[in-house]
Amino acid sequence: MSRKLARDRRKIAASRGKRTTGEYHRFDPASYAAHNAPGIAAVLDYLDSIGLYAVENEDFYGPDIVVWKGFQPAYYIEVARRSHWESGDWPDHWDPIHVEERKWHLFNSLQFPCEYWIVRLDGKAALIVPENVLSGCEDIREIPNSRLQSGEKFLCIPLEQCIEKNLEPERGTGDDIPQQGSSNSGVE
Repeated sequence: MSRKLARDRRKIAASRGKRTTGEYHRFDPASYAAHNAPGIAAVLDYLDSIGLYAVENEDFYGPDIVVWKGFQPAYYIEVARRSHWESGDWPDHWDPIHVEERKWHLFNSLQFPCEYWIVRLDGKAALIVPENVLSGCEDIREIPNSRLQSGEKFLCIPLEQCIEKNLEPERGTGDDIPQQGSSNSGVE
């Protein structure tokens, strides 16, 4: 394991007990297994199909995926799977995109950049929120939802700052993945 990856694991462990200002629903392991695991698998399959080496992160509290370039970790991907997004493109009426504020530390305190990938229910498409958009987000709102009617806060990301990606393996070329370290992270 690289020193930088070990440093990120220590930062994540140190931030575990610290809460941001909102309230949060309790973690549900059954829901996580049913929803998040298939999303992670879809992203890993896509990255593999375009020739990128990526592995599921061993740190349960850290980002879901570590993408390696050469023999070094290059960036992270946090995955969310939206069961209401069943087919087609991301619906325009779901603008802005809501990213849980409790995940803020993943986008602002780690050694490597971290993107947020929202995977469609069938695993064939994703909406990518680039790391520079996440780390620079200042629009934080309390949004009532099905799990918590009040108190949970979300980063609100405009849809035009996100990238829609087809995850079907035969379509990937490796050139269409957002380039890390660029000022716009692939957003056109």
